[in-house]
Amino acid sequence: LVKLLGSMAGELVYSGGLFFVHAGGAAASSLALDEDDLIGTVTTHPKVARRELFNAVKPVFVKQDKDWQPGDGPVVTAQAYQSQDGGTEIVQRLDLPFTITSSMAQRLAHVALERMRQQIACEITVRQAGLQLRAWDTVTLTYATNGWSSKKFRVIGWRLNPDASVTLTLREEADAVWDWSAADETAEDPAPDTDLPDPRDVPGPGALVFV
Repeated sequence: LVKLLGSMAGELVYSGGLFFVHAGGAAASSLALDEDDLIGTVTTHPKVARRELFNAVKPVFVKQDKDWQPGDGPVVTAQAYQSQDGGTEIVQRLDLPFTITSSMAQRLAHVALERMRQQIACEITVRQAGLQLRAWDTVTLTYATNGWSSKKFRVIGWRLNPDASVTLTLREEADAVWDWSAADETAEDPAPDTDLPDPRDVPGPGALVFV
């Protein structure tokens, strides 16, 4: 199931006795939250741990022209992120056993990279308004202390408290994470190794000719 979800940058959420399958993509905010909705302080984590960080992704997907065996796709990287990490390239392998095209593998790698670089996470406790949310929903949060004005977050954790308040774990979200165009794609092998025909590609018999 995890492998299937990886083929669409998706998530499986269990809520209220039901399973919800979500494909990755930009989403409109489900709820706008501000200081009036908050109970207590906001716990903020501005960066992910260094050991979890990466600035390049190497997709490994199933190749039709290689007898349906896994193979490496072009590495998706961003020089700006590499510069932020001190100039060191940190490559993360992304296994995609249910992906069969280079373009889709690169797009999924791009999503994985961009999602990682949205590093801000926070934990907030809200009033009963939080009952209408579940994991994977998106919200906007206005919180002047952190300089956030309708900043978009995705709900990655949801917990109901004894007093009917809801504690939410949020991760920074941006619609640009999901942007993709044909111009972003890299040719997998712009210089083919050989022009010889594939010996496994045997043409069918032609019309019979009697001499």
